[in-house]
Amino acid sequence: MNYTPVVVSIVVPNYNHAAYLRQRLDSILNQTFQDFELILLDDQSTDNSVEILQHYVEHYSDKITHFIINDENSGNPFVQWKKGIELARGEFIWIAESDDFCEPNLLEALLKAIKDKPQINVAAANLIQVDAFGTQLSNRTRYSDTVFSGEKALTKHFTFGTYLWNASAVLFRKSTTQNVDWEQVTNMKFCGDWLFWSMLIEKGGLATVGKYLSYFRVHDRSVSSQIASQYRTFTEGLEIVQWILKRFKLPLENRILACYAWLKKLKYSQIDAVTKKEFETKIKNIFPIAYPILLEYALHLQGIKTYLLSKNKPTKPSGSKLEPSKVK
Repeated sequence: MNYTPVVVSIVVPNYNHAAYLRQRLDSILNQTFQDFELILLDDQSTDNSVEILQHYVEHYSDKITHFIINDENSGNPFVQWKKGIELARGEFIWIAESDDFCEPNLLEALLKAIKDKPQINVAAANLIQVDAFGTQLSNRTRYSDTVFSGEKALTKHFTFGTYLWNASAVLFRKSTTQNVDWEQVTNMKFCGDWLFWSMLIEKGGLATVGKYLSYFRVHDRSVSSQIASQYRTFTEGLEIVQWILKRFKLPLENRILACYAWLKKLKYSQIDAVTKKEFETKIKNIFPIAYPILLEYALHLQGIKTYLLSKNKPTKPSGSKLEPSKVK
């Protein structure tokens, strides 16, 4: 195996994705930018993943520097992320999920967006969502070629969900991972990536690439699995929002939009009514809005379907009128 210096370390954490591994690894090995090492991690797969990975180790020893099979399943993908990052020797790291694939120029485009910009810690390209067979479903993201400061990125795009939907489309500096609280990240089962990106971006900026260069595979899930993930989205997601708000003040407009997004997400979730009520109270406390009618009016101005925080509107003083200029 080759241990010469490299610019990029590519980490492929795998668990039971034998059906997609060849497409994943071939799309990596065929990148136009070739100064990289490949780190393969298997989390005790029960399919024939190890056999496929071993084949690539034997044929691409010049690229593959590590092939590690866990003694037992970690039960958490972010534990695998941590292991891969610790093994990485490159200045930049790409976590290439084992069921995804990409265009040959993904790595080249991401490097162009970040390499000569020391103020930028993370770069991301647009994603196309595909099904289990690779059939294109939709454009999952709609980035333009943009650079955000850490504060701007987090307060505008990370308070109602993660702006970076899939690690396979993201490149980041290894040096900035020293800012990661791994105990917090690995304690999360569903939103650890959202917290991970937030911790990287807090200390530096985010660059987005407008080209669609990565393919994000989605799989059918059972109803019970969907409900469990929705529950964790609220428990873990709201914890991340509070983490961000401890560091940056959220402008009123962003607070209104974030509050609306969380309430809408809650309304259409499959979570039981009692738990919904508990989450609704928590959301109101995290995003305090003085007057529910202000929320309704601000959303109306932006052409969004209104969603009141409370069924009881405050009574407006006689002769008073809400003007656009009053919403600040």
